[in-house]
Amino acid sequence: MMSRLSLKSRSVVLTLTLVLVALLAISLAALINSYNYPEQTSEEVVVTSIAQRMDVDYVAIVRNSLIYENRTTLMPGEPIYTKLFEGLNVTYKYLVEAGGGLAAVRGSYRIYLNISSPVWGKEFLLRSGAVDELMNNPGTIYFNYTHLRDYIAVVEKEVGSSRTYTFTLIFDVRAEVMPEGSSRSYNLPMTPLFRIYYDVAKPTIDVSAERLERTYVDSYKLVKTTKLPFLWLWFDVITYRTMLVALSMMLAGGIAFLTIMMTLGRASRVPPLLRVESKYRDLMVSGELEQVERVVAVVRLKSLTDLVKVASTRRKPIVRFDTAESVRYAVVDSDVTYVYEAPKEK
Repeated sequence: MMSRLSLKSRSVVLTLTLVLVALLAISLAALINSYNYPEQTSEEVVVTSIAQRMDVDYVAIVRNSLIYENRTTLMPGEPIYTKLFEGLNVTYKYLVEAGGGLAAVRGSYRIYLNISSPVWGKEFLLRSGAVDELMNNPGTIYFNYTHLRDYIAVVEKEVGSSRTYTFTLIFDVRAEVMPEGSSRSYNLPMTPLFRIYYDVAKPTIDVSAERLERTYVDSYKLVKTTKLPFLWLWFDVITYRTMLVALSMMLAGGIAFLTIMMTLGRASRVPPLLRVESKYRDLMVSGELEQVERVVAVVRLKSLTDLVKVASTRRKPIVRFDTAESVRYAVVDSDVTYVYEAPKEK
């Protein structure tokens, strides 16, 4: 009964050890995997987005000619020949849009004409007013090239002539925008440009526009702590790793304890006699003991350990021999024989 219970206990300890080993492997794998996750993540949260745009268009005025099939107006993209060019009708409109709508748009604007060459430059204020005028009423400016050429001719008599000239319409817009549902307003300046470039050596005039659009985004970064699940609960990454380290240490300690228990259990199952034999096997020899007439005394010892002491002291080997009922160990020292007899294990 005792042997069966002992065997059952050993099976339970072995099973429990294997379970702890499996749990330790899972814990270590989860700990390693946790380093694939950052401790914090951030995302950009948009408070509002405001888009500004200046729609600028033009129609070129030219003289009757064969090249234009007697047309006097040209659409954007058509070549404008300098000798036939008389002027431009430039139209413009200011637009503002916000993601959630607009509560108010305030501010002012100015429109300048800048004339520049490598030798000289001049700037004129053409118009000014409130921003809502630009939004609600599309404006028109007529660019009279003939009058401007006359003006340039007068200036050139004073400072000298140039080869190239640039005529730039500068839309200086200073808008204060308040989105719908917001208590904050945004100062959003923009300066769209509309250019006419003239080179004496070229037969055509170049027209271009830039800075016509601008988007302003008011946002902030939202920092979030990464959460990982542990036993149906969620923890931040640092706490998660700390808990896994502690769990792994406890599991490793439990495995070590059970391993020691199994080792001691195996050692305790070895008969004491065999343990002593194994420990002092260098002193042991096997043989048979014959009757010796000169033996004066036979000393019977109570333990194999005592016999080992005698063998070590006398520097004699221990002779081991078996009988039907027992195992005998003897040390022969001249005419004295030291004997220890132990019954055989059943």
